[in-house]
Amino acid sequence: MRIPAPKLFIIVFVFFTVSSSQEYFTPNVDQSPKFEKRILGFFVPDSTYGRLDVYIKLFSNTFHFEKKGTKFNSSAEISILIINSDKSIYTEKIWIEQFNVDTYDETFKTNLGQVIQRTFSVPLANYSVKISVKDLSTKTISTEEILFNDFTLGRNEYLGISSILLLNNIIRTNSGTSLTPNLSNVIGEGKDTLKIFYELYNFVPKINDSLLVSYQIISSSNDTIYSKNKKYLSRTNLQLIESFEITKIPLGKSKLKITASSLRNLKENISNSLEIISRIGNGLIEITDIELAIQQTKYIATDAEYKEMVFAKSKDDKKNLFDKFWKKKDKLPATEINEYFLEYYQRIEYSNKMFSHFTEGWRTDMGMAFILLGPPNNIERHPFEINAKPFEVWSYYIYNRQLIFIDQSGFGDYRLTTPIWDLIQRISK
Repeated sequence: MRIPAPKLFIIVFVFFTVSSSQEYFTPNVDQSPKFEKRILGFFVPDSTYGRLDVYIKLFSNTFHFEKKGTKFNSSAEISILIINSDKSIYTEKIWIEQFNVDTYDETFKTNLGQVIQRTFSVPLANYSVKISVKDLSTKTISTEEILFNDFTLGRNEYLGISSILLLNNIIRTNSGTSLTPNLSNVIGEGKDTLKIFYELYNFVPKINDSLLVSYQIISSSNDTIYSKNKKYLSRTNLQLIESFEITKIPLGKSKLKITASSLRNLKENISNSLEIISRIGNGLIEITDIELAIQQTKYIATDAEYKEMVFAKSKDDKKNLFDKFWKKKDKLPATEINEYFLEYYQRIEYSNKMFSHFTEGWRTDMGMAFILLGPPNNIERHPFEINAKPFEVWSYYIYNRQLIFIDQSGFGDYRLTTPIWDLIQRISK
């Protein structure tokens, strides 16, 4: 499939895979299909219509698979509705998507996915794009609706800027340039450049005219942390790939802003922007607050390691110590990701969803037990016992241990009745 206009750039969609250790396991919290999405708009010169590209990445570990022959198969019903600003449906596409993996283990891998594209020709207007994905085996459905206004914000009488596509990779060969898209707009650690693709349009090109393009990266506190200008010879349609150093982008959300102007008249300008997220880790867990992430290591860090990270002078020092701490914990250093890191913060995320009440779930006794020991083999719940406080019993067969939690207050604040530090010491050896 090709990016619009001249046959220069080919988008290559691949299966993104990571290795995972059988030692770790996290249950799917909501049991619904998970997907990433990106909506991109490209203008067509001398036309009142544009091209709307919808990209969807389905995550295999959130679907049910059945073995057929030598492969494991799954199927999903996918619908895309393009909705006008008056809430009427402009058009829709509904289809069945079949996908498969080679081994049973691959059905659990957290970052294995299939990327799908669908294209729509639509008038230049604002839209809502509603995407629904239904697992045909479990009948569970996930739906998301995205407001798309790049067709109106990204052009004026003179100039236009398409949607901006964040890239994972660029491969140049004799036959062309292959681009691997980043649909989540998340930048993981270990990356030192930010790569993008977009199109720039000059609707009224003049002889010897040039376009000046300003690139800015703006932090969530509205500070400009990167900027550069480039000049391009004026043409009707330019397909552009740009790279930016990102070593100074802070954790959290930032904005890439592109502004194009005609050098003949700088008042003839247009802007478009893209939100990007810088975070630690390159799995499905997003860590954007280094201070909190360090606090959450307290269950497995030594006193010396914890104090060194907490009392480091700068955020850069904290992040470097944090990276060093998790590098030592990596039990499979040859793999692309740190499985222990990913599993640990997935358990924190699960604990926050399941055990929060007056405090965050990861800080509770149940959260601590789940983070350290994983899901119990069996849970006995006793919420309405006569002459007794509500309590739960978690059984871990592998450790030959039962954990008893009692809700002394009656408000869901379950506390451990006996310490588990002896068990933690045994596990850590």
